[in-house]
Amino acid sequence: MRNYCPHPSTWVMVLFTTILMVVLIVPCSKPQPGSRRWNNQYAEHGFPLVYLHRTVCPRIVTQNTLPTAWGLTDSASLREFRLGYLIIDIALALVVIALAGGLWEWWRRKRGQPVQYSLRSVFIVIALAAVGCSYLRVRYVRHVAEERGAAGLQGRALTLWDFTAPDWAWRFADRIEMFWNVNRVHFYGDELTAKDVEAIESFHYLHRLVLLDNVSIDNVDGLIECLGDLSHLEAVSLAKGSIADEDLHKLKEALPHIEVKTGD
Repeated sequence: MRNYCPHPSTWVMVLFTTILMVVLIVPCSKPQPGSRRWNNQYAEHGFPLVYLHRTVCPRIVTQNTLPTAWGLTDSASLREFRLGYLIIDIALALVVIALAGGLWEWWRRKRGQPVQYSLRSVFIVIALAAVGCSYLRVRYVRHVAEERGAAGLQGRALTLWDFTAPDWAWRFADRIEMFWNVNRVHFYGDELTAKDVEAIESFHYLHRLVLLDNVSIDNVDGLIECLGDLSHLEAVSLAKGSIADEDLHKLKEALPHIEVKTGD
């Protein structure tokens, strides 16, 4: 009589697939902005069908104002719930879990011998774990450096933070501090000094730098060198008259990949 009891590795595959489907269906991906006028943030739950919509309208987007990934009953957001879509998502998830377990068990039985792990496989697993730990360490060090930089600019600039990991990572890391980094800086001090530039240089994930009225730049060359090292920087906004035309031309010429805008 043949033994149809699934192998322990099959149960591991079923558990892994179940966790994956729960992460896809229950939490939301990173909330996306909606209306520019009201600065709405839309959170959607469900895969492949969206069964829950949540909306918040924060004046300034921060870690505490965005909808949390697992906040299904968050009273601070408006909700649109569709039970039919949730049932379909769960049904599809059960099909995927059953297929994953069944295919793994079929492959293991067809192979006809126990699954063995070579020294190369162990090396690959350890290498991947080391890369992951190194990435987390880099993120942590950068976050600490940005906290120091933001503290140094306190009273002279407004620093806005954002979740800078991939959107899918929001599902399980939305409240992990190291994945929140300075996204925008609005400088309103009287003068942008070398110390301020050093603080700005620590904002590795900076997307936009705004220099408001009455801000004079102490060292344009130092600012150019700093901004050139910020690979995520997309735009620099300067108040009209805050920089000489010659220095403005130098800034645009040295940083062609960055949008440099001047206004009133």
